[in-house]
Amino acid sequence: PEGAYMPLLMTAPIPHLFSIPLQPIFGLIGTYNFLLLISFPLCGMAMYALALDVTRSRPGAFIAGLIYAFFPGKMVHIAGHYLQFHIYWLPLYVLFLLRLIRQPGRKNALLTGLFLALSSISHLMHAAYFVGLITPFILLYYLIFDRRAILNRRFAGGLTTALIVASIIMAPFYGPYIYDTLTHANRFDYPGGDVIFCADLLHLFVPVPVHPIVQRIPWLYRFVTGILRYENS
Repeated sequence: PEGAYMPLLMTAPIPHLFSIPLQPIFGLIGTYNFLLLISFPLCGMAMYALALDVTRSRPGAFIAGLIYAFFPGKMVHIAGHYLQFHIYWLPLYVLFLLRLIRQPGRKNALLTGLFLALSSISHLMHAAYFVGLITPFILLYYLIFDRRAILNRRFAGGLTTALIVASIIMAPFYGPYIYDTLTHANRFDYPGGDVIFCADLLHLFVPVPVHPIVQRIPWLYRFVTGILRYENS
């Protein structure tokens, strides 16, 4: 609304596009709440489908879906990180990538590319920290334990198709950001920012101050904030 130029927001259009037809019906607050609430069953069903495909156990898949729908990494973002609700694409990408490996074909290739794109244009972090990590991990696993499944022309063709489909979908949204980055037009980074926003080993063991349990225990909240203030000083 202030006219600021933020190309990073263009890389995550899916959550905003979903909200457009709902805003005239529910309003801004109602739409936000609706998309938040519906993310829980969507996440659960997506993970259920993936776990069932991998384990063939319906009780196990149900537990996996329940965990994924309400795991702390998702719940902590309810306070306002709207883009972090939309993580139901991630299990579907893995599901169809595995199916593409087992059964290379046009359908699985197209769906793998579609869910790869949807995962990546829901949030840049999903592309960097999930898609960018889980994809080579899965391929490395098969390269070690079942290399014939991926070292063949059918899978290579299917993976190429998936990447082309994903690139076509993602190009209008990632293109401006990549262009600005290559031409040094971005001004988001500044001296010292990499130190302030980086993660270190201490944060793996110290709870975050915004955790609801930490905030309800005064001595624990003082302890956590005291450590973080000392570390950043």
